[in-house]
Amino acid sequence: AVQAALRVVGDGHRAVLCSRREMQSKHFDLPVRWFDYRSSNKCLFDFYEEPLERRLEQIKRARDGGSVPPLYLRKVQKNRSRLECWVGDISYCPETKSTEPADAIAISYKGARHHFDNVILACGIKPDLTALPFLADLQKKWPIALHGGFPDLMEDLSWSPKQDHLYFVGAMAALRVGPDAGNLMGHRRAANIVANALDCRSWLDEKVLANPFQQLFDSDSDSDSNSDSDSQTDSEVLEE
Repeated sequence: AVQAALRVVGDGHRAVLCSRREMQSKHFDLPVRWFDYRSSNKCLFDFYEEPLERRLEQIKRARDGGSVPPLYLRKVQKNRSRLECWVGDISYCPETKSTEPADAIAISYKGARHHFDNVILACGIKPDLTALPFLADLQKKWPIALHGGFPDLMEDLSWSPKQDHLYFVGAMAALRVGPDAGNLMGHRRAANIVANALDCRSWLDEKVLANPFQQLFDSDSDSDSNSDSDSQTDSEVLEE
């Protein structure tokens, strides 16, 4: 949302940036310990040790809502003359008054009506499977347990034992992957899990991970078989 607002201001327009709470400044969505190779494995170990209900608490505590990198927050402060910031809830006013422009979008904020040419929705998605129509249909057709809107997937990230051909990666797999399921690190771990479940790496056993000295053993067995056949032929000749 901040990047979109800065882009609008950069194009020479005025903008209003809306947030449900005061903007928090963080370099990353997660604490650094989840990224640090010296502590990330410990964080994951502690996460996997918890039951699913406690994992949900850890996810919320680790992510702690949205944040803005310090670089972009400084740009917001620098452009406050053309970029206004609202904190709180806003609502759309569908009815148009006769005194208002016909093509304006009416927004209510703190009891007052404001008019805009365009509204950009850049708030992401709610991490709730039932709030997404496509995923809600899956839940309706093949219901599984939910915890705080997150599906209780199988350990290999498949939907259920009966639907083992349907896998989940990304933020919705957070209960099995971890709080970083929506970040690149979590994507990589999830991809490894799914690849192993689909046996996508079986070709490695035959090529990349194959024993390079196997041909030596094969040649020895061939020579042994040849020697046996030669000796058998010699014995047949002697008998004649």
